[in-house]
Amino acid sequence: MIGAPPPLDGPRVTLDQASFRALASEVRVEVLKKLDERRMTVTDLANALDLSKPTLLEHLEKLQAAELVKRIDEGRKWIYYDLTGRGKKILHPERVTIVVSLCLSMFLAAAGIFALASGLTSGMFAAPGYGVTGGPQPMGSSVS
Repeated sequence: MIGAPPPLDGPRVTLDQASFRALASEVRVEVLKKLDERRMTVTDLANALDLSKPTLLEHLEKLQAAELVKRIDEGRKWIYYDLTGRGKKILHPERVTIVVSLCLSMFLAAAGIFALASGLTSGMFAAPGYGVTGGPQPMGSSVS
């Protein structure tokens, strides 16, 4: 079927914190898009994106650390950069299922457990017959 979403058991890409940090920069996303067209040297990329080589190299290092870009040194004069399979999958998500795995999911699970536990105990001290201090009070008496 044309335009059908990928099956949930199909190829997956896991986005970790390094990936999110790498993708948080518009410049790095532009680098990925340029490399999606063809592999390029630092000079090619710097000219295409109007960036200095040192600045571009910093961005490339972050993309390499996130395993989105690879450095290709064939022993010749030029060193090329290209997308990894993971980088290609992120640029073309229509073919893969992207799985987000961050500390955030663990935080949300802990927050849910805390909310559930506090919801269960919140009514514990509000039972009829208990005053502000939590001790039994005779019915009809007021606490001053």
